[in-house]
Amino acid sequence: MINQPPNHSLWPRSTLLNPKKRSAKLNARPCYFTKRELLNFQQLLAEKKRELVEDMNSNLEQLQIQNTKESVSHTERAMDEITQEMMVSLLARENKIFHAILDAEQRLEAVLKFLVVKYNTTSSPPLLKTVLRAARQAGYHGIIYGVCASCGKVIEKERLVIVPHTKQCTCKVRYSG
Repeated sequence: MINQPPNHSLWPRSTLLNPKKRSAKLNARPCYFTKRELLNFQQLLAEKKRELVEDMNSNLEQLQIQNTKESVSHTERAMDEITQEMMVSLLARENKIFHAILDAEQRLEAVLKFLVVKYNTTSSPPLLKTVLRAARQAGYHGIIYGVCASCGKVIEKERLVIVPHTKQCTCKVRYSG
């Protein structure tokens, strides 16, 4: 028996067998977010940033306290150095997330600026292609908030609620398997 390669089709088997389902899937147009949703994401980003700044400040205070403490034995000194290294790496990670949040706020601000001026997005979400067209017309060529930088699809709302500063959806996880 000849081994057949795995089916890497983007369509499920039932969709391949039923042309009506396939055409319905092709005609489904991806929508972006409403103005209210974008403003909620803006509040969520501000909240995450505030919490992160508080954590960074407390970690920095702990690191300063750790630096002023004198160790008596070699074991205590080694433990203090390990703790300091962990605190420094934690601060570096928090700093990276902080800058990602600032970047996400700028991207969201840009979307609100060129989208809300041109379209009323409070009642129903605009189509993704409308958002992309409005961005090009406004001269914005960067990554759009809520749109995956890898595949160009709208990032799921649930993912943005958990990680509001993300630039990617779950496409990397889906295609890496």
